[in-house]
Amino acid sequence: MKGSMASLLLAALLLAAGPVRAGEPDDGLQALIAAFDVARFESPRWERVAALRAVAADAAMLATRHPDATGPLVVRGAALTELAIGAGGAAGADDAGEARAVLKEALARDPAALHGAAHTSLGLLYHKMPSGPLGVGSPRRAERQFRHALAVDPQGVEPNYRYADFLADQDRPEEARRHAGLALAAAPGGTGRPVADAALAAAARELVAELGPGD
Repeated sequence: MKGSMASLLLAALLLAAGPVRAGEPDDGLQALIAAFDVARFESPRWERVAALRAVAADAAMLATRHPDATGPLVVRGAALTELAIGAGGAAGADDAGEARAVLKEALARDPAALHGAAHTSLGLLYHKMPSGPLGVGSPRRAERQFRHALAVDPQGVEPNYRYADFLADQDRPEEARRHAGLALAAAPGGTGRPVADAALAAAARELVAELGPGD
């Protein structure tokens, strides 16, 4: 039932889908992105996993229909990243491994696809998942991916917020404030993804408040 509701949401969003980047499928990518944003930021907690699974499955089907496109791989990898982080630890290991593989495939094809979002998702995966023999977590790799993402989209809301959150966890508050500020500065114009832009701006404001005033 929950999967059906997510699929209905995706179908409704498809009707309103706008143009996509040249070379990407025009029969569902924007709707898929919108469904992903709703799943991760607006779905009730008890529906979130099913909604993200539906997005990942729909992304896989879109990738099958368009084997040369990168966008569906990016969205699938991002959805799997959210699932891995939500499960955490050993419970998220399978999703984490698949997310990493899918995102690396996307980066090998086109690292700038969807404004470098594969770099951002891979950085998030490395940041939030545990390290160790069974984990993928790595602060060094996380920072490298966030920097790659910002090289593609230096004013982006999400890469700046995700990097700010990483920097705060690394006890680098001045750098964290700067990137959170960049995320907030970009949020009003946004990326054409209002659900994500609003949620990430709210998170950036919360992070700034937690960090407090600088020196």
